[in-house]
Amino acid sequence: MIPTRSNSTTVLKLTLCLNAGSLNMVQRLCILRKLPIHNGCVNCICWSPNGEYLLSGSDDHHLVVTNTLKDFKTEVRYQTNHRANIFNAKFLPERSYTSVISCSGDGLITFSDLNVPIPPSYLTSDTNSFSCHTGTVYELATIPHDPNTFLSAGEDYTVRCFDLRVKSKCHKMLCEDDILIQCQRAVTAISINEMAPYQMAIGTSDSTVRIFDRRMLGTVSAGYVPRNTRPIVVFTAPGLDARPYRITSVAFSPDGRDVLASYSSEYLYLFNLGQTASRPVECSQGWTEEGGEGSDVRGEDDVKACPVRRLRLGGDWSDTGPDARPESEAVRDGAEASQVRPNVHTTVMQRMTDLLTRILNDPMTRAAIAGGDRDVEQHAGISEGKTYSIYL
Repeated sequence: MIPTRSNSTTVLKLTLCLNAGSLNMVQRLCILRKLPIHNGCVNCICWSPNGEYLLSGSDDHHLVVTNTLKDFKTEVRYQTNHRANIFNAKFLPERSYTSVISCSGDGLITFSDLNVPIPPSYLTSDTNSFSCHTGTVYELATIPHDPNTFLSAGEDYTVRCFDLRVKSKCHKMLCEDDILIQCQRAVTAISINEMAPYQMAIGTSDSTVRIFDRRMLGTVSAGYVPRNTRPIVVFTAPGLDARPYRITSVAFSPDGRDVLASYSSEYLYLFNLGQTASRPVECSQGWTEEGGEGSDVRGEDDVKACPVRRLRLGGDWSDTGPDARPESEAVRDGAEASQVRPNVHTTVMQRMTDLLTRILNDPMTRAAIAGGDRDVEQHAGISEGKTYSIYL
């Protein structure tokens, strides 16, 4: 269902049912419209604050804005200067629907006005963009009611904060001006608590969700002196301490009391902040290298203070195939041995993935392959007449 101004009662009922956990309501949802608007895999979608516009980003390097109140008309189809797959795109708050930010696998973040097409000569330039990250930028986060500030999470272990009032582009090599948090693992997801915008959740490749107070953080460009700042709360799903799983998404609940985390090849986990979100607690894992200065130790009481629920969306393991399941569930249900990946095989594949990631994230490697990306795009997918759709 797509909410419109004429069915506010239906929207209210739907919201109440979903918040109350109505399985019947969820099961009655159906596809309303199919939007074949991209020529590559669609990696992200984002609603405008008023629910009128839908922003999508794709492997075809295009951003598309669809008006859901005007028969799903495509308002804008915008070719960006990204040279790799677009992983995330967001509307900037308190601005027109044409003011968006986006990030991609080449580490580039762009600030775009969709009303102003990029001239062909600018497609290879870095106008209104930031190349501060040295690896893939997985996700962006905006601040409620702040049209100028946004955050980014990247493979280079950093969370960065950009203020468009200070600068609209940056291409310094190994730039550290806008680093908000320096992690020990790749930061793969980020979210802001809309009920308390100073709270920020990040998910990393070591199976851990960390909650930070942004009031205790700052960047060099803002005159902040870096120091060892610990998260106020740390969550690790039970049983995932020994084997790291990449967190693909984190999100606060509408009331700001829970954090939902999605793990690659694993379950969804719902962490309850309870009363712990407003006061500092000791962390479940050291924020610095193990045994290093400033490492944290967890007591048994912290586990009780941070309850967790394990959830599953039936049949939804898209990152490992439509029929794939977590190993623990496959073994419990008596699945065939071929459907359960051995630990050794998984470990080898993880190491290969990390090696390829480091190679592809090398600035010299990305510079060498960047020139051919546009030519490949012109002959892939589009020439074969393939389209990729968004289902509503």
